[in-house]
Amino acid sequence: MLAYEDPSRALRDTRKQIRQALKTARSPDGLHVLQQQLLQSLAGDQQEILHRADYTLPCRAGCSYCCHLRVEAFAHEILLLHQAIEAMTDASGRQTIEQRLRANATRIAAISEDEHLVTNIACALLVDDRCSLHNIRPLSCARYHSTDLAACQRAHDDPLEHGDRRPIIPEVDLQGDVLLQAMADALKQAGLDHRRYELNTALVRLLDEPGLAQRWRQGKALLPAKSSPAR
Repeated sequence: MLAYEDPSRALRDTRKQIRQALKTARSPDGLHVLQQQLLQSLAGDQQEILHRADYTLPCRAGCSYCCHLRVEAFAHEILLLHQAIEAMTDASGRQTIEQRLRANATRIAAISEDEHLVTNIACALLVDDRCSLHNIRPLSCARYHSTDLAACQRAHDDPLEHGDRRPIIPEVDLQGDVLLQAMADALKQAGLDHRRYELNTALVRLLDEPGLAQRWRQGKALLPAKSSPAR
C-alpha cells in the first residue's frame, strides 16, 4: 500500500513484513536478501507514485551530488556494506575504499553534526561518480530524490548557502519515511539495534574491530557507547 493513501496502515503492513523477514536475517545471506527486498519494495512504490503523477525524476546513474551528503544507516546496513568491502577481490579497489573511509571519518570527527550537514564529503564508495555498492545501498540513500537537477548542483556548489534545499515529491518522500520508521520499529520489536549511525565512522570501526558484528546479532548496539549512534 502507498503511504499517502493510508499512512497508518502502510506503516503497520510494512512493519509486519519486515518483522517476518528479520526472523531469518541474522546471517550475511539473510541480511543481503532483506536489503534486496526492501530496496525493491521502495523502488516499486516510487515508480508507482511517479507513474500516477506522470512524472520522471532527473536522478540518473553518474549524478552524484547527493553522494556528498551525510548518510546515516541502520546497523544491519553497515554490516552488509562491511561484508561486501571485505569480500572484494580487487585488493587495490578495496584498499582505496578503506583509505577514503578513514579519511572521511577523520574529517567528520573534527566537525559537529551541524557542520557536517553543510560540508561536502564524497562518499567513499563512489567510483567514477557511481555507487560501487549500489545494490545494497542504505535505505536513506535509496529514498533520496529531487525534481530539479539544477537545485542539487546549487546545493552541492554552495552547501552553506543552499543546504539541502531540493524540491521533492511529497508522496515519494512520505513512502521513504514510512519505510525507515517501519524498519526502526521492527528492529526494536525484534530486540535488535534500531539506531542509525554515521556511515563512514561506523564502517571504520568495523574494519578495525570486525568482532563488533556479533554485538548486533546478540541484540546489542552495534557500536559501544564511546561512538554515539546517529539516532
